[in-house]
Amino acid sequence: MVEKISKLRTDLTKAHLNYIYNIQKVLSKEQFQTLLTFTSNKLKENIKEEKGKILFKQKSTAYHTLSRPTEMSKMVAPALNGVMRHLKMTYHEKTKAITFIKDYVINPSPDKAICMPNKSKRFLMPLQIGCSNTILKKDL
Repeated sequence: MVEKISKLRTDLTKAHLNYIYNIQKVLSKEQFQTLLTFTSNKLKENIKEEKGKILFKQKSTAYHTLSRPTEMSKMVAPALNGVMRHLKMTYHEKTKAITFIKDYVINPSPDKAICMPNKSKRFLMPLQIGCSNTILKKDL
């Protein structure tokens, strides 16, 4: 079984390298470099997205639900569908929304809150210990 898996991985690697070689033959050097830059940037975006998911899972899923819970009195943080609705209404550009989230997570404050005032009193986000600005800027 190990030998079969090893052979399949070798065959896959050869096919992948052959695919890259054939693309290089068709594209100019500039076109190929553009393709490499594009795929590299996409890979970096995917890695950032995965790190964001991990950070969210570690820090937030114990408090935020993905959708509105049936028992509102047991909520300790607003549901994410509501948070996202407020974010989209306030920040029309994704980059501005991300900047807000990073800042708010690091330095939560009622005057920064984008939800209704009565909700910001009930659900003021606690300071995130171990979630430093350096981590967010580097990883996200």
